[in-house]
Amino acid sequence: MEPRVYIDLWFNDDLTSITARYYERLVAGELLEKKKEGVLDFDVLLLDGELIPRTLPRSGLAGERLKKTVDLTNEIIELADSTNTALVGVLKRSYSRDIVNILGYGGLRLSDKAVLSLILKPLEYVIAGSHHDINSELEKLEGKPGVQREWLKTRLKWYESIVNNIPMGYTVKLAFYRAPTTIYPVATKIEYITSDTLEDDSLISSIIHISGETGIPIPVDYADTLSTITKELKQTVYQKLLAELAKNTKIEAKDAILLLSLTNPEKLRHLY
Repeated sequence: MEPRVYIDLWFNDDLTSITARYYERLVAGELLEKKKEGVLDFDVLLLDGELIPRTLPRSGLAGERLKKTVDLTNEIIELADSTNTALVGVLKRSYSRDIVNILGYGGLRLSDKAVLSLILKPLEYVIAGSHHDINSELEKLEGKPGVQREWLKTRLKWYESIVNNIPMGYTVKLAFYRAPTTIYPVATKIEYITSDTLEDDSLISSIIHISGETGIPIPVDYADTLSTITKELKQTVYQKLLAELAKNTKIEAKDAILLLSLTNPEKLRHLY
């Protein structure tokens, strides 16, 4: 009989992105509260990433933090409604193929974003519909020929987590647009909620005109720049960890390196 080995691997949850999303919501809520008090005045609130949290089942601290993020998002949506503020989430990384499959082109091995990048010209946009619309259309694909069952099962579970996190009475839509001047001819995907003064056309047009060479709104680009973690900062933190470990355990630095060495040292870059 051929020998086999079965191994269970346990990893700690990486809470970085979940925690960042949580604090982003806290800041967004504070801004909307200040608008409500008359301290600030703005028409659109931009979020870097999805507007509606995706909460596939998670346990422990990750699950608790996700639930708080959903609750905060609901509060933000209600505050935006009461202050006549449009909300926009900029989805920079998008690999979904929902629209492609809904239109019957499942054999086309391209994402929705790639297809819309080929179709749209600068200053053009297309509204794909609401999350509820897309979820409904995906449900209609069950049992249809040419549709991958496992893909559809995964997407329906994904969309269930989205629509369940949208507060009752609110409509969250998806759109793709092409900024006027970009380094690469790539479409940008957003999800949004309109306001009384900024309906679909006005809102998306305003977003297009504040988008720069990367194709995404310039304020989001600025936020990315301010929050960038440089190689130099990473190396500084790494050296500090080595020093603290050596001091607290009374071992030599060369031995501490063995405990905190990189699993992929080929990615280490010398700093000059």
